[in-house]
Amino acid sequence: MKTGRLASLTGAAVCLFACPLFAAEPGSTAEETQVAPAEAAETAVMEAGDIKILAKDVWALEKCILENIRKTDASIDPKPQERAMLRQQLAQARLGIALIQKLAREHPAELPKDAVDKRMAQLEEALKNNKVNMREFIMGKGCLSVDEFRAVTTAGMTLECALSQEVADEDVKKAFEQRAPQLKLRRCSHVLYTYQGVPNMTSTRTKEEARKLAEDVVAKIKADPKFDFAQLARETSDCPSGKNSGGDLDFSPRKGEGQMVDAFAEALYKLPEVGAYSDVVETQFGFHVIKLTEMRKAEDFMPVIRQQMAQQKIGKLLQQSMGENQQQLKTNRELLAMLPPGEKPPVKEKKDAPTKDATP
Repeated sequence: MKTGRLASLTGAAVCLFACPLFAAEPGSTAEETQVAPAEAAETAVMEAGDIKILAKDVWALEKCILENIRKTDASIDPKPQERAMLRQQLAQARLGIALIQKLAREHPAELPKDAVDKRMAQLEEALKNNKVNMREFIMGKGCLSVDEFRAVTTAGMTLECALSQEVADEDVKKAFEQRAPQLKLRRCSHVLYTYQGVPNMTSTRTKEEARKLAEDVVAKIKADPKFDFAQLARETSDCPSGKNSGGDLDFSPRKGEGQMVDAFAEALYKLPEVGAYSDVVETQFGFHVIKLTEMRKAEDFMPVIRQQMAQQKIGKLLQQSMGENQQQLKTNRELLAMLPPGEKPPVKEKKDAPTKDATP
């Protein structure tokens, strides 16, 4: 499974750790780094409307992150200005997650039973396939506990569920029709015969000899439509797919990213049903015979398209909420610039006084 799949499984809310919702403000320019008093723990370092992020929560996150970093390299010692920026980013991320959770409360929806369990299981499986530990992944998303991560995921899924119910069936159908050429609706296998002069191929055949081989395959199919096409591909095809998978080329769209060359795609999408074969198809690679092995129905894509449209709605809703909250945003930059209670400020290096010239 590709790593890009992981992002979709974690839910929009968690991505806020990597993509702060609010514009960063300049850090402290004070020469002396101060230590925050213990009583400042309950003070908000960032707030927007009724959402408040307390200093103690940001300090706990910072401590957790620094501990994780130092497990890899104990010599890492960020400068006070770098730590102040980290605290600001953590506060922004927490504010963003709180906003997602607030929006989920404002747009309630009942999730299918075990929906969150399934999403968490899918994520764990995807991580396992990429040799990533689930707990380490969650910790890397801002030192969330598993329970916190689950709560954020639940909020994101609830919001997605609520907004997907607002997407009209007619809009989903229209979106499908627009995207249909780019959707991977058909799967096929093929045999390919190349000839001298085809780039990146080493065949010594003439073009006519290659064409004759493809025509012979078509004749075999007409004589016995149930013959073993995959075995033929393994034994005779010049395409690596023949040796590796019996000619299987997986799903491909009619147009767009991942499509076959035009002549091949056109022939594939003209085949009437699963099990149908093409006549000889000529491309710049040589001569093909194509077998349609699987077709996806429009209905298979409707839930995915509806989900994507719901996610677009979430994006717009977030932008709107961000704009409103940005106007109300208050940041305690002075407190964010301070080290957590109990820490010692770095000792300022003393510069040696210039020596006077002893020459009379």
